[in-house]
Amino acid sequence: MAITINGSGTISGISVGGLPDSIVDAGTLATNSVTNVKIIDGAVDAAALATNSVDSAELINGAVDAAHLASGVGGKVLQVKQVMSGDSWGSINHDNPHHIDDLDVTLTAVASGSKYFLSANVPSDNSSNATTGWGMGFYAHNNTTTSKSGYILTPAAHEWYFNVSTDMYFGISKNMLWDSTVATGTGGVIQTNAISAGDSITFRVYIRANNSNIKYFDGNDPDGFEQHFTVWEIA
Repeated sequence: MAITINGSGTISGISVGGLPDSIVDAGTLATNSVTNVKIIDGAVDAAALATNSVDSAELINGAVDAAHLASGVGGKVLQVKQVMSGDSWGSINHDNPHHIDDLDVTLTAVASGSKYFLSANVPSDNSSNATTGWGMGFYAHNNTTTSKSGYILTPAAHEWYFNVSTDMYFGISKNMLWDSTVATGTGGVIQTNAISAGDSITFRVYIRANNSNIKYFDGNDPDGFEQHFTVWEIA
């Protein structure tokens, strides 16, 4: 078919592959013109991501999802958010998990099916109690779909334990990697695929103790911000 320039401003007669290599650059692509249905699964590999031919302005949000990334492209940190506090607080409740609300981390999920690395530290004091046991856990509250909220890890009262009748200072801490595509158990904990791209999620830190004498505090340094909670979203 002959190439024809129409009066309407269109060109007809160009076959697939008829344009010279490299003729379509980022400036040629209209904003939001590349959607996920136009990308072959696995077509976007590490080498393709290293080029600058398509920038974020040309991609619709969500156009490149996990299905379109080639094998080996995953494991990228999508976002990191941290909350720190230097407040002095009171006693930790025992029997039931105690919410450390000053350390709440709220973020918007970049992708569905992400993994989340959670890391928290809370300096504590046993108030000269003879028996001291404690544990830390994490909770994900889905602000977009509240029915999908639950414990990622339920804190145990005796994850750590000692029997000393002296005043002791110690850090209650926990690090864990959670795959959001996998349920964490039964009995009210978080369900499979509880987080979708665009969901607003508040991650919470909970501590459980075997008595009411444990206190969490600023570590005798009000400017030190020893209390902290960091959340990584990982593709």
